[in-house]
Amino acid sequence: MGVQMFFVQLRDEETHMPLPGIDIGEIGHKMGFYGTNNGFLGFKNVRIPRTNMMMRNAKVQSDGTFVKSPASVLTYFTMVMMRCMIAADNALLLASAATIATRYSAVRRQSPINPNEPEPQIIDHVTQQMKLFPEIATAVAHQLATNSLWSMYYETYGDI
Repeated sequence: MGVQMFFVQLRDEETHMPLPGIDIGEIGHKMGFYGTNNGFLGFKNVRIPRTNMMMRNAKVQSDGTFVKSPASVLTYFTMVMMRCMIAADNALLLASAATIATRYSAVRRQSPINPNEPEPQIIDHVTQQMKLFPEIATAVAHQLATNSLWSMYYETYGDI
């Protein structure tokens, strides 16, 4: 059956409180996605009239029978696209973090090994390289995987 869309009144027009049987809450921030509000919505014994259903891709008949669209596979593409976007965002955020850390390590100097020599760059320390270089490689791998995901998405979308 999958996810179906309905118009539903959630709050009382006077008090703005949730209607009976409707539970609304906020989850809080997601790491790396601070500009996005995340919440939840729950229904318990709430009846939604069938006329409130957005029936472009699926329908509910008068007797309550659910009829999915012949093109129901298209409805899954929004979910697949969102997952591709999440992968792309994560690859970009990891690459950004690795870039910032690498640039900082190249500029910052600290802990002279020999008192007669200047302080080395942090990136010259092997332990710092062991922390940074795998993250850079992982960011590149995630970017390549994301490119592959998008290619498969567009190829499959074109086939439909």
